[in-house]
Amino acid sequence: MHASAPWQLADDGAAERLYRRHGLPNLIEGYAAFDDVLTRVAPFLMLAFVVNIVTSTINHGAGAAVLGIAVGLTVVFAVHALVQRGKGLPVWARPSRVGPVLIALWLIVPFAVRWLIGGSSIWKSLAWLLGGVGILGFATFFATFGLGSMTLWALRQIRLHIRSVSEVLIKTLPLLLLTVLFFFFGAEAWQLMHNLPTARFLGGLSAFAIFGSAMLIATILRTTEDVTRFETWAEVHTHAAETGAINLPDLSDGIPPSEHYPRRVLANIDLVLFFSQAIQVLLVFLTVTVAIVGIGLLTVRPATIVAWLGGQPNYLTDHGGVRDHFPHTVTSELIKVSLFVAAFAAVQFAVQIASEGSSAHKVLEESVRSIRRALAVRLLRGAAHVDTDSTI
Repeated sequence: MHASAPWQLADDGAAERLYRRHGLPNLIEGYAAFDDVLTRVAPFLMLAFVVNIVTSTINHGAGAAVLGIAVGLTVVFAVHALVQRGKGLPVWARPSRVGPVLIALWLIVPFAVRWLIGGSSIWKSLAWLLGGVGILGFATFFATFGLGSMTLWALRQIRLHIRSVSEVLIKTLPLLLLTVLFFFFGAEAWQLMHNLPTARFLGGLSAFAIFGSAMLIATILRTTEDVTRFETWAEVHTHAAETGAINLPDLSDGIPPSEHYPRRVLANIDLVLFFSQAIQVLLVFLTVTVAIVGIGLLTVRPATIVAWLGGQPNYLTDHGGVRDHFPHTVTSELIKVSLFVAAFAAVQFAVQIASEGSSAHKVLEESVRSIRRALAVRLLRGAAHVDTDSTI
């Protein structure tokens, strides 16, 4: 087991870092959108604000771009100063929260600059305004659920449990490769990819991704209830101690209460589990793709491809009508077939994750145990009344 440095259970900062490190920022006591989420993405929003204004005025020259930035920032800082003065705070103090007023300015000011200074039509300006709403929504979602820390956590899980992941790959990849190679060496598959438009090919890959994701989601939803339920305080103590937490309260009697987590917390847990398994599925997809492309380069010769297709393939090494014959078997058909069979193998791996008792499912169980450590800490902190807010 990975050793963790000791830390005090009553240390709010350490607990917050633990939650974030496990990709679960929504476990933080008093976690709020305006106070915690948007303040973390404020630098990104400010950069997007400036870029939006520059793109709206740059066609009218550097002077117009400078004027647009000056007008936009002046309006923002003026309103910010009024808000700060109304709160009795220094004008130049960094805001402790990004409230609705600043968000409205972030959306409306570039819209007005684009319309008034940039000369864009009202409908084009509205389209950019909707784009800004989309960027704001994505940034808020990214920060709310800590997608960055969630991805790092999933990668750390693979690193910490590399032996288990390697065993899964060793046990599953040979069978997957045997299955997909039958499809790979069939002339029909190459003919299908040769005649299949790129848009339809991408649609087929998307269908595999959607089906595989649906399998993972169904498996994770069945697992969520078990993740959040503890049978005894001894079990809670064991999981919390594995994080390095010390000075745990002595709560040996009774059954731990079942916390009624808000939907955002449960969604956070589901997303963490989904990311951890999706990265493994992606690893299988990339491994099979590389393996199949390598096998194709070594074994499928140009004459074979021509015989399968009944004509010349689409060489990816063509440049300006002159074909570079090294490597002379790199064709779009090879890449498409490899990606297609790799997507099929990845879906098979996702199905194995859903099968209890399989090696792939055991890796999911290890991810569940890691999340339960963070939940155990949250439960003990609530029981010891060390958190500043008794609700999540």
